[in-house]
Amino acid sequence: VKLSSQWKVSRLMELFETDPFRPLCRVLEQHGLMTE
Repeated sequence: VKLSSQWKVSRLMELFETDPFRPLCRVLEQHGLMTE
């Protein structure tokens, strides 16, 4: 389970670094759900 969780997190990080997800990151930041 732990390895699966780590894989999901790493995968999410990869997804958030791709162009299609950049706008989503901005929206989340605007809502205060993500901090730099």
